Amino acid sequence: MRIPFFGGCPCGAARFRCDAEPVAMYNCHCHGCQKLSGAPFAPLLVLSLRMMQLSGETRRLAHLVRDDKHASRTACARCGYPLLARSDAEEDVCVVSAISLDDPTWFHPVADIWTACAQPWVRLDRHIPKVHKSPPVLGGEIA
Repeated sequence: MRIPFFGGCPCGAARFRCDAEPVAMYNCHCHGCQKLSGAPFAPLLVLSLRMMQLSGETRRLAHLVRDDKHASRTACARCGYPLLARSDAEEDVCVVSAISLDDPTWFHPVADIWTACAQPWVRLDRHIPKVHKSPPVLGGEIA
């Protein structure tokens, strides 16, 4: 991984830059990530909000999914792709999808999180720890 690293939306109108290594990397199985990604889990990077820079036209989104744990989301104003999400529990970090990275090959999850919501037909990676709900960096075990 090179610092800084970059990413953005599929249409290219909104971009981000991060000037620090990720705080953590997870595979998130919460219902919000399932609904928004259209997949059984989302590969996420937890980043320091202070080290993030957004460029291009963005818009704030709120509560796209009922019971979403990341109530504040920022999306591309053109294509609507969710670029980053912020948790109500932690103000100084945000999450971005690993798929939005210009080079997602270096993504390496350290745990499966929100396994309480994991689909029963998904085979969890047996080589990484499991967190029943939210990890401490994202507010701890919350309902």
